[in-house]
Amino acid sequence: MKKMFALLLISVILLTGGTGAAAADTVLPVDVSIGLPLKKSPDLRPPEPLSEIIGDLDVLPRKYLPEKNLTIQETVEAFFEQQYNSYLELKYTNVDSIVNMKKHGNKNMVKWLRMTVMRRKLILENDLGYVSTERLPYKIVFNEEPTDNRMGLWRDYLSKTNETVVHFYISGKKGEVYPPFMAVNSQHSMFFKKIDGVWKIQMHYFPGSSRTFSDIGPIPMPTEGKMLSDLKKEFTGVKSPKPPELPDDVRQYDPKKAVRYAMMFTEKPNSQFYRLGDWIGDCMNFVSQCVWAGFDGGDSMTTNWRVGTAAWANVNNFWHYITGSHGGLHGQQLSGINALRPGDIIQSRTASVRSEPQRYRHVYILVDDEKLILAQNTPSAFVYYSDLSNRDLRFVRPTYMKR
Repeated sequence: MKKMFALLLISVILLTGGTGAAAADTVLPVDVSIGLPLKKSPDLRPPEPLSEIIGDLDVLPRKYLPEKNLTIQETVEAFFEQQYNSYLELKYTNVDSIVNMKKHGNKNMVKWLRMTVMRRKLILENDLGYVSTERLPYKIVFNEEPTDNRMGLWRDYLSKTNETVVHFYISGKKGEVYPPFMAVNSQHSMFFKKIDGVWKIQMHYFPGSSRTFSDIGPIPMPTEGKMLSDLKKEFTGVKSPKPPELPDDVRQYDPKKAVRYAMMFTEKPNSQFYRLGDWIGDCMNFVSQCVWAGFDGGDSMTTNWRVGTAAWANVNNFWHYITGSHGGLHGQQLSGINALRPGDIIQSRTASVRSEPQRYRHVYILVDDEKLILAQNTPSAFVYYSDLSNRDLRFVRPTYMKR
């Protein structure tokens, strides 16, 4: 039965433009526009000054310089250690000694981390929300082949570039929240090339990396003043609105049941449901399951929102269904994070840096309104709201379902 649902859903995705985490404008398999020259037009973007990528060189506090030439595995370990240090200490560390900064995706990766560090620092200093600075243990486990079919797309590219790819996943403490770039519990791939005798990272792929770094133009760096002004608006929005009046003979959403399901199945998906996997994108499928649990599970589905439909598995289709006027699932649109309570849903897209913005491509469910912890799939990990930098967001609260 699960295989039948999976095949049906893949057909729906092909017709509707992808799942949540996957790119909305490509044919499956999606989420592969990550800087690989797979018959893409040449990159005509003018080169950016290094100072625009890593910051003012005169005030840059530190730069990572390995004491010896590192192996590939040592480079992976050093990369995450430096990224994690920057994240926790709220001070960016320049890693161009091990990262090829000529690559578009890498430039955006560095800018995104600088933005995240700035965002966390300003939220903490201005007491706007919760920011964790606790270092958690993690382990990088290398594997010879990925657990999905991504290499079917990359082998031709590797044969032409002579780059070396390594695969690994990162494990951490169960139930804890790690930085987004760690994408714990999910498959990572990292591409390397030896430049002047040094192994340098050409690309880092993990669930969510393409929509964040590679599918967009150059990320513009805001000033601290501009970001602080935006943050104050973001965290001082109107409070939660009054609940809508419920029609007769409806099922009411129980957010506690939805949160309980999310806490149980975020890190290890429910085996009773099909799973497309991180390579294609499973985020909306997971959140639909949480909403379904909030309506007591079982037959709590509608004709147009059930396993195998576009409204169940696709971010934009779900939004239009839950916020539209119809006879099925109903929700209440919310204005911002201060209006949310556990069980509410957040959809995101990378902030527009091109003429046409992305469609919304990812979705979370709020599970803790004190620390603003979100549950997600693709990757199968928890994330802090304070880490959602360079994102456009929209919010909805499931309310009731007509029987």
